Amino acid sequence: MPAADPIDTSTEPLVSKEIPADVPAEPLVSKEVPQAVAVEEKVVVKEPAKEPVKEGPKGPSMMQKVTTLLKENVFLQHILLVPLVILLTYFIGGIIIWPIFLAASVFLSVKSIRKRKQDVYEAFVASLEEDNIDDVQEVAWLNQIVTKYWISCVPALVKPHIDGVSKTLTDSKPAFIHKLEIGKWTFGKKGPRFSQIRTTKEPDASKYVLDGELTFVPDFSLELRIEPVKLIVVKILLTDVVFKGRLRIRFNLNKESPNASIVSVCFVGDPLIEFSIRPMGSVDMLSLPKVYEWLNETIINAIKPLMVWPQKLQFTLGQGEVVSEHSIDEPITDIAIIDKDELSEPPGYLIVEKALNSALPAAINHGNPPPAKELYLTYRRAPAGEPITGLAVVCPSQGDVVPEGFTMIEKTPNGLSANLNAGTKAPEVFLCYGKHPGPPITGLGIMNISKAVTFDDSYTRLDITPSGKLANINAGTNGDPSFFAYRGGSKSFLGYPLLVTNPERGMLRVGLIEGSDLKAADVCGTSDPYCVFTVGPLDAKKLPKQKSSVIEYTLNPVWNESFVFEASVEDILTINLYDKDVVGSDDFLGRIQVPLNTLMCGMTVEQWIPLQLVSKGFLRLTFTAVNFGLPAEGEVKAVEVLECQGSTGMFSKLTGSKGGIKPVPFMRGTSSSGVIRNKTARPIKVVKQEIKVKPPGTEFISLSGHVEKLPTKSVMIGISQGWQRRWFVLHEHKLSYYRSSKDAASHTLGSVGLKNATIDTDEENEFTFNVKTKAKTIQCKVSNEEEFVEWYHALKTNIALSDNVKSRFEQSEVDENSEDDLATAEA
Repeated sequence: MPAADPIDTSTEPLVSKEIPADVPAEPLVSKEVPQAVAVEEKVVVKEPAKEPVKEGPKGPSMMQKVTTLLKENVFLQHILLVPLVILLTYFIGGIIIWPIFLAASVFLSVKSIRKRKQDVYEAFVASLEEDNIDDVQEVAWLNQIVTKYWISCVPALVKPHIDGVSKTLTDSKPAFIHKLEIGKWTFGKKGPRFSQIRTTKEPDASKYVLDGELTFVPDFSLELRIEPVKLIVVKILLTDVVFKGRLRIRFNLNKESPNASIVSVCFVGDPLIEFSIRPMGSVDMLSLPKVYEWLNETIINAIKPLMVWPQKLQFTLGQGEVVSEHSIDEPITDIAIIDKDELSEPPGYLIVEKALNSALPAAINHGNPPPAKELYLTYRRAPAGEPITGLAVVCPSQGDVVPEGFTMIEKTPNGLSANLNAGTKAPEVFLCYGKHPGPPITGLGIMNISKAVTFDDSYTRLDITPSGKLANINAGTNGDPSFFAYRGGSKSFLGYPLLVTNPERGMLRVGLIEGSDLKAADVCGTSDPYCVFTVGPLDAKKLPKQKSSVIEYTLNPVWNESFVFEASVEDILTINLYDKDVVGSDDFLGRIQVPLNTLMCGMTVEQWIPLQLVSKGFLRLTFTAVNFGLPAEGEVKAVEVLECQGSTGMFSKLTGSKGGIKPVPFMRGTSSSGVIRNKTARPIKVVKQEIKVKPPGTEFISLSGHVEKLPTKSVMIGISQGWQRRWFVLHEHKLSYYRSSKDAASHTLGSVGLKNATIDTDEENEFTFNVKTKAKTIQCKVSNEEEFVEWYHALKTNIALSDNVKSRFEQSEVDENSEDDLATAEA
């Protein structure tokens, strides 16, 4: 068999051939190669030539970076010049070279600082020019909107805030003024004018902030009602009002419920406020010395706190109600203290602008005069943040130590001091927070207890420091006594849970809330009450005392104060009530003694307790065994009060003589110790609160009896002739009154129909009630609790039923000039 020829494996070099675009591509066909080896023919398409890549701009070289650094850093310039100066000193002399070097250094440093300040200022001006609209025509749209809706919408929105100013005037009135409030007012037709606006960026897209320069000269008039003495009214007219300043308008938009979108308005910085006041009527109270200046200052102090940042007026864009963001029940994750001079809260934070249940500003050191700083509490709720579960107030100079794991707030977001007593001579006080496991804190607030207000029960007052002292923020200053308060978290008054180490002894908190129906110890018919507290065994000769503040000219004092003691379950809490006198010894107003062996650990007992050793008076108190006492199991029980015995004079006050330990129920009656026992005693305030909420009956009630009545007409305007005893008869839709029970029905002194009438009562210490109809108001008074409850409920029932039935007396609803009233007017 012949040998096979060798296979030629050499190949020709591949050459790229350019194929025209219009020539159809032929299919690749495998050709048979000799020696049974098939080789695929390859066609290579020539790629288009690539364009050269353009290089981008090169960054600064190393030499350029060094040169820039040397130009900007004066310190490095001086460092590099030091070797040269040393060399010149060697050849020329230090006496000449070093002064020249120092002078040149100072000159160049000052020049560099000036240039940097100028650059910062120019950048700031440039940023303002981007947002500012200096042309008056550019804000014409805003002025047109205000003018269009001013008369139709704004008065209704402002009315609640006028009522707020009236409440502020009432709260800030002096003790010698019976009443100070706002009467009739008209808002006028002139709206405010804006001359410049500026918008700021907000991290939240649902919020829009607009700052504008405002000039407001409304045709506004307001009537101010002053009662120096009860039933004597003096009216003052306030006109020619001028407001001028920087106004901030914040829109908090709600896409889901447009009617709930909130608009808030406030001045940034103190605005210019001017007005004129003049008397109405023949009585010119303003001509009295110092009255005009006092009234002018009172009005300014009542208006400014409600309108200057961080305070603000709020209303909704529609029919919805303003819902405060502070009421949101979500965990708080961050807290900050800010200074009012910073003029804005941190982005995303809420500022606590008003004290809880009060129109007073929530300034932490409110009431302190300058140079005290005006600080405010802010917080935020970050969705991904770790919740805050504990708070604490510490005063390092008094031995307080920051609790383990807590963070102390020492600086504001802008680097200013967060000392709560900044600007005063009082010791430094700081707020701390912790994020330990436990229930989160969902709300924060400030409780200012300088005014008589009722606080929200959902908040816990932080009034004990870690060392067991009172956590009054303004302790040691002239400011109003104020405390932090929080919602959620631990119900401990320390702000965080306190471990129980000894159930027999620990920290006792006593809350003095208010008093009622106290004995009048002064000739003017009032008292100046204050309390003295002691805790310890009955046989102790001398115990440490704590005193409450003195509330002047009242029989219904409101304190809202708390006191902290080291106590054991065997101790007795003694409370002595006195009337403060300028001359002589203080008058005794009653005593209460409470054993501590029934208190449960961590549970608060609140109740009204009658004063002993006197004929009348009650105190509303709270008792909390913070970290000792019985196990917290079952329902909280009321405390048992001991029967007090002994002298009520000054000797008892000095020696502190105590009574026995016999428990006494809440009864009053005549006994050897002066304690009343024939019936259950309750404060008049409690009786009135209960009868107000009691629902009316379903059938008409007939009732008759003696009731005291004030004449509806007087000899002198504003001066009453006093209570007059009359015989009242209530029958279905009609209330009639006679001179005595023997008078016939035809000799009535007056009568009123009860259709569309109302009945109410006040908070005074007397069993009084008012029946108001379209024609007149009948002021009535009864002598005891049973008669008050009986008459009030009967009138309330008949009024409710009269509104649903067509009365035969509707046509002659009232005899306006009744015989009783005419006789009074002719007297």
